[in-house]
Amino acid sequence: MQTYDMVFEEACRLVGQCYLELAQRGSATEKEVVATELRNLQLRYRELTGSPNRAVEMAIIQLNPC
Repeated sequence: MQTYDMVFEEACRLVGQCYLELAQRGSATEKEVVATELRNLQLRYRELTGSPNRAVEMAIIQLNPC
């Protein structure tokens, strides 16, 4: 079982990775764009595993707190 800290660290890593990949492609890097990329990642993860990824879910929530 993952601890909160482990999930948080993975969420931070995923946000950073998404940001860097967007920047490398010359795409917009606003938080809404990063959140959209993470939502797409979450959909693909669910298709593969049948359940959401906790770190991706945390990252999406942190970017869109409402």
